[in-house]
Amino acid sequence: MENKDEDLRMLYQVSSQDLVFFKQQQWSVTNYVLLLYVGIFGLTQIHDSICLGLIMSLIASIAGIFGVIIIK
Repeated sequence: MENKDEDLRMLYQVSSQDLVFFKQQQWSVTNYVLLLYVGIFGLTQIHDSICLGLIMSLIASIAGIFGVIIIK
């Protein structure tokens, strides 16, 4: 019975560490995508071109989709 308790504790510990790691990964991806959005927004404020705005919007959309794919 003692061995079973130790196995369960070890399994719980490994599972909780994995959850912490996955949450850190999700936040990292979220932070990088938001940083990319801020960079794109900054570029659109510097250059006031409709064509550039459309290109930056497309890049932002692709970055968002890529971020969602990585998180899943």
